[in-house]
Amino acid sequence: MSRLSRFTAVAVVSLNAVVAASQRAPSFTPISLLPVDASVNELAVTGDGNRVYYATAKGEVLFYDRKTGKTTHIADGGRMWDLTVARNGSVLAFSKGEEADHGEYIWTVPLEQTTGLASGPMRRASMIPGDVPALSQDGRMLAFARDDSAGQSLVVLPTLGGPEHVLASFLAGLEVIRWTPDAKTLYFGVGAPRSNLALAGTVQRIAASGGPATILAKTTDAHLNLSADGSLVVFGDTIVGRTLVVTQGCGWVWSKREIRAGVVVWCPPREKHWHLQRRRFMC
Repeated sequence: MSRLSRFTAVAVVSLNAVVAASQRAPSFTPISLLPVDASVNELAVTGDGNRVYYATAKGEVLFYDRKTGKTTHIADGGRMWDLTVARNGSVLAFSKGEEADHGEYIWTVPLEQTTGLASGPMRRASMIPGDVPALSQDGRMLAFARDDSAGQSLVVLPTLGGPEHVLASFLAGLEVIRWTPDAKTLYFGVGAPRSNLALAGTVQRIAASGGPATILAKTTDAHLNLSADGSLVVFGDTIVGRTLVVTQGCGWVWSKREIRAGVVVWCPPREKHWHLQRRRFMC
């Protein structure tokens, strides 16, 4: 589940309208988030941008304080992916592989908000295998994609423990989940059905209290993100083309040209590109 490259996509959906993607590559100045010698598989950053939590190939999670320049051990225990931290810095969540049944489960680590350090031991939050955890901005609620026999289900539960509530089930995998600031709504991406991977995925919305999900868009890439104020959903779609901003790792475009961190490249509509995502190549 190691994500070796991160892309900022340019297909943007507001809550009321679709904003056309620009074919002009944006200018940007890279910001150093980690120590120069850091070996990183996954990372997550708090809302103020000062605290960075990252997983290494050695199976540990470290905390880097950008203000002090100090790195501290947070957790360890094997294969860890999907690292995410509550915007207020109160809790860390990730999926972790289990040797006993080869499944992945959701784990959490409580954090001290004043220091960013662990305030307690890590604990398993999910009873059933799953991945792509998402924490509400206040850290009180946790959502994740539960593994089913034919797809995945969107599940929510209190971060500190409680009953798991299934909001919706799909004959496909969930790519990413995001909470709105008030924790009343979730936006999530659903991949193509496993029975026909040639079909498009979808960007959807659902109330955290339950009810039917609403499809907002069909897309060839359902890896969405949500702005901090919840007003914009951002996702990628090769139907309209995209600008790839490589912030970590590497990838390839159709011409087999390798693209690495710091590169900005425009991909015309339908031009394929690849990056390592969840231990398989996606395009």
